Amino acid sequence: MTKTATRLVVGISGATGSVYGVRLLELLHNTGVETHLVLSKWGARTLIHETAYSVEQVQQMATRRTWALPFPADLLLPREW
Repeated sequence: MTKTATRLVVGISGATGSVYGVRLLELLHNTGVETHLVLSKWGARTLIHETAYSVEQVQQMATRRTWALPFPADLLLPREW
C-alpha cells in the first residue's frame, strides 16, 4: 500500500486574522505536509498591515502558491437585474 502525502490548502482573504494562516504555514514548513497557499489581492494587503511579513516571505513558506481569482458579486445576480 502506498502512502499518500498529506495536503492542506491555506486561504488568506481580506478578512482580519491573516496571522493565523501565516502561523499555520510556519508550523507546517519542512514537515512533509504539502501546503497550497491561496492569497487574494485584499488578503495580501491585510497581511502587510497585520504582520511583519512580506507577501513574498509568506509565499515561500508554502509548497505551492497561487493568487485567488477575482470573483465579482454581480456574476451571481440574475441577468434581468
